[in-house]
Amino acid sequence: MHALNYKGYLRGVEKGVAPLMAGLVGGGFDAVVAVPLHRPRLAKRGFNQAELMAGGVAKRISAPVLDKLRVV
Repeated sequence: MHALNYKGYLRGVEKGVAPLMAGLVGGGFDAVVAVPLHRPRLAKRGFNQAELMAGGVAKRISAPVLDKLRVV
């Protein structure tokens, strides 16, 4: 998780984080929603790790990813 958040190790999502999270939540959900980042943090990091994890989990539990949350 640390390598994903701070070093951009994006393969960590598919190899470890998403399978673990999907195993914890199981199935039966209508959708997965990622928490958005503030624009300065997104610009600095270059990606939203929560969005990547949401996509990986959603794929494994056959649910869509919704982008309904907004940073205010």
